[in-house]
Formats: sequence, structure tokens, C-alpha cells
Amino acid sequence: MNMIVKPNTKEQLVDFMLKHISLGTYDKKFLDNLLHLNFAVKNPITTNQAELLNKITSRYHRQFLKKDLNSEELIQLPWTLQPIESSVQFTQAYISIADDKDIVIHSPYKKEFVKTLKALEYMQWDKENKLWHTPCAEFRLKKLIEISHHSYSIVNYCPVIEEIMIQLKLYEEVKYWNPTLIERNGNYYVVACNKVLYEKIKDIDLNEDPTTIAKLVRLGIKIDVVADKVATEFNTQLEYYDIKYIIESLQRIGADYVILNQMYGVNKSYMMEVANHLKANKIKHMIRTKGPESFKEDLRQYEMPVKLNFGMIKAEDGIKYLGKIIGLTNSVPIEVK
Repeated sequence: MNMIVKPNTKEQLVDFMLKHISLGTYDKKFLDNLLHLNFAVKNPITTNQAELLNKITSRYHRQFLKKDLNSEELIQLPWTLQPIESSVQFTQAYISIADDKDIVIHSPYKKEFVKTLKALEYMQWDKENKLWHTPCAEFRLKKLIEISHHSYSIVNYCPVIEEIMIQLKLYEEVKYWNPTLIERNGNYYVVACNKVLYEKIKDIDLNEDPTTIAKLVRLGIKIDVVADKVATEFNTQLEYYDIKYIIESLQRIGADYVILNQMYGVNKSYMMEVANHLKANKIKHMIRTKGPESFKEDLRQYEMPVKLNFGMIKAEDGIKYLGKIIGLTNSVPIEVK
């Protein structure tokens, strides 16, 4: 009868488990790799691998008891060859810049983290070196830092990224990154403005007047003051049935040219009624019934050209330099009898 020799070292424990314990597929593969890739060539394992071995040992506690062994005692066995400290790159998330051209991520495996990286599309997996990488770009670095912190409690950075983060720390409290109209103590300012935009707005008296707001929105300026809703949105909507309010809204924003855009399913008599109101209020307009190639008007000559969309189907129509697009909608519920 063969006697089972009890292990006296962690290396002997791995050999014992492979011979006498019924192991799961992945546990067996891990222990087999330790035996042949590390112990057989006297190559020390890492502290990370040693910790995993302890977890596997605890997992088979009942099988050890049947062989008169205690898993807690086995975990305390000494190593013949002391494990070396695992690199932070493989125990925590680590983001670095490689060769001044790639953002590189090393991290312990987490299913959700990998799923998120794959969804970004621009991330590439290097199977040989077990890392993720992508060409450097500021928005990519920002995104990767955000999702790494979401998945890992500790995220480490190379010196290059640390320096970038120190520089960006100065801007942490910056509220406005895009040109925006704000009000402070009764005065109005366009913050985050650049030189080109300043030349466009330097002669505009900044205030909350709908005409002024509409002009700023046309230039791509965001509005962070309480103002007329129609004025603050480039694409907005008005109720189909309220012609009087439509005309008043156009007057408030200073519309000086209106395109009545005929679309499928439009009530033509209603559109003509709107056109008659525009004419009565001396607002220049045209009814557009043909395709993009038929529109020849240069809208840059107008202060506030507006397109009124009649109908539910929206299509790209190639009209440039619009000040605003207003869709006419009918929210009155249909009564079903």
C-alpha cells in the first residue's frame, strides 16, 4: 500500500494537490504551470501567484480533511524559493505612455472593465504582452482614466501622465469650456471666447433680449442665463395650431427671412395661412417645395434666417447659414371614438 507523503513546503503542496486532490480545470492548469514553468526551472513565483495558491488551497478544505490535512495549516507552509513581489502593473491598474505615441493599460482581469474597453473600439489588445493600448489622444486618456477609476480602487500612472495631470489640475474648477453667455452682477459676458469669435460679437450689446440671444446661438454660443426658450435653442419646436404665437416668436428673435419648408403630409392650406400672416407682418419669406438644388438664396445676407418645418418627416436639405430651425408640432391628443 502506497503511503501519502504529507507536504512540508509550498512547492511540495502543489505537487501533492496535482496528485491527490480532485481539482477544477482552471485550478489544475494553474498549479501545473507553477510546477513546470516555475519550480522545475527554479524560477520564483510572484506574491500575486502565491496569494492565488492560498485561495485554491482553502477551496479544497474538505478534500484535505479526508486525508488528515488541514488547509489552514497548509497555507502556513514555508517556501523553498521565496516569492518575489508582484509588479504594481499586474496587481493594480497602471496607465502609461509608451514611446511617446501610445497609451498603455496593464490591469488585473475584470470582466466588466474588459467589456468597457472593447466597447470603445479604438482600444487594441496585445495578447503577447497582455496589455491594452491605443494611439495617444487627450480625450482617450481622459476616458481611460475615468473608466479605470470606476473599476479599480487604485490606479497608478507613469511619470508622463502624472505630469499631465498636475498641469490639468489647475483647470479642475473651470466651469465653462465652450463659449457661453453668463450674467454676473448685472453684466453679461461670453466666457471661453476665442479671438475669432470675439471679432464676431464685439459690436453686439450683450443682454437677455431674445434677438441678442438668437444671434449668439447662431454663432454657436451656449446660453447660461434665463432667457426666451425659442431664442436659446438652435433647433426648437412650436405648436402647429398657434399661428399668432409663431409670428410673435419670429418677431421676438428678429427673424428677417423665413423659409416655409413643405414636407410630406403637410396641410397646404395651413401653410398658406402662415405665409399670409408673415406677409401681413412684413416678414420676408418663401415657400420651398423643391429639392436642395432649387434653393439659391445666400442666407449670409440676413441677420436671422429661420426655417419653419411643416410635417413630421425630417430630411437633410443642404440649406446653410440658418439662424434657427423651428419644427411645428401638434401635441393636441387625438380623440378616438
